[in-house]
Amino acid sequence: MPDTDALKDRACNAIEEHREAIISLAKSIEDEPELGFKETETTRKVVETFEGMGLDAEDPLAVTGARARIG
Repeated sequence: MPDTDALKDRACNAIEEHREAIISLAKSIEDEPELGFKETETTRKVVETFEGMGLDAEDPLAVTGARARIG
């Protein structure tokens, strides 16, 4: 079983490392709102952000979702 504290530390470090990209993504999404289940530009932006962080993105999921897994 993974060490919960170590996983939390890893997540916090990754968030801090990519802080500016995450904030930029949030502002970009806020500037261009989309209707539910029609978030094609939001999904594109999320996938680009994941890939910019060196993650393999998986999309589309559940209509317009995307995800990436670490480790």
